[in-house]
Amino acid sequence: MYRLLFLLILLLNTTKGACSQAHQVDFGSVSGSYAAARRGYPEEVYSLIKKHVKPQACIVDVCCGTGISTRELRDHGFKVIGVDRDQKMIDQALQAEGNSIPYVLYNLEDGLHNSSSIPNQGVAAITVFTGFHWFDESKEALDGIYESLQENGYFIIVSGLGFTRGKGDSVQAEVERAIANVIGPLPEKTVDLEASLGGRFKIVEQRSISNSATYTPEQFFDLMRSRNYWEGYRNSIVAKIIESEIIGIINKRKGPDGLIHTTGNTRVVVAQKIPLITS
Repeated sequence: MYRLLFLLILLLNTTKGACSQAHQVDFGSVSGSYAAARRGYPEEVYSLIKKHVKPQACIVDVCCGTGISTRELRDHGFKVIGVDRDQKMIDQALQAEGNSIPYVLYNLEDGLHNSSSIPNQGVAAITVFTGFHWFDESKEALDGIYESLQENGYFIIVSGLGFTRGKGDSVQAEVERAIANVIGPLPEKTVDLEASLGGRFKIVEQRSISNSATYTPEQFFDLMRSRNYWEGYRNSIVAKIIESEIIGIINKRKGPDGLIHTTGNTRVVVAQKIPLITS
């Protein structure tokens, strides 16, 4: 029934605006799902960071979202400032953690070095977990990160180095294919590290770290919602079709224990600030 109704919507050409709306980036609207379902990062990620950044050093965690990585950085002995452009995400971070970490509402496009929350002397490192692809082509954002670092400081990128949708046989890929069948191709991204970092940073270490996670069916549904694939269709027949498809896939793919098990890789890039070449 849902599919017939959706076909009628397509014939009436009423979903064109909704499609572009659904692909807009508004993680605040899914901040609750984000906080409920997103997992932390492998211990090896923090071991690699500590190899380059001294304990108790000040780190700014940009695109911090609900504060998952920010809290983990603090728990590994760093002084941390969390920065995000969405107040709802910061509210979730404060709700999970309280006030021991300062969170700053700020848009990286305005130049991080212009924020009054960044120490005048700069910081030892700036991290971005699963968010670099949102600003990898922004000169303003990258210049601001560069200017906010101390001499020889580090810009550390964890995941967020591009993505494809619906490829492979994972549960997530099957869900993505099902969503794309309803609303059309999902956005994909390729990050050119050399173009993004060249002239400002040199890469001193890269590593790919395996990870795994386990979710209840409800948590995995929230994980998919947190990716903001269909939020623009909220409360519509399109959303009902997508959600029905996802529930069916989860029920089909969950293990004998009733849980969803996932595996993947976390890529870490450690880049160091270098003197700018002036002509």
